Amino acid sequence: MRNNDHYLAQRDLNELRITFVRGLTPDGDSLTFCGVYRMDMSLSNFHHVTWRRVADRIDLEHLDYLEQLRN
Repeated sequence: MRNNDHYLAQRDLNELRITFVRGLTPDGDSLTFCGVYRMDMSLSNFHHVTWRRVADRIDLEHLDYLEQLRN
């Protein structure tokens, strides 16, 4: 049931995820940018949601670019 709800919510929201990973550097506290992801509609279904990277770089000063990545 959780997967069904998750899939429907992601499909309807068409959200982007800006992802970071902590601990890839020697100090262990800094965040490393991993990319911008959105749900891959062709590979996702009620049982499995697949995320596809849509950008390797991002400029948060230009939010219109993020909107373009949704489409």
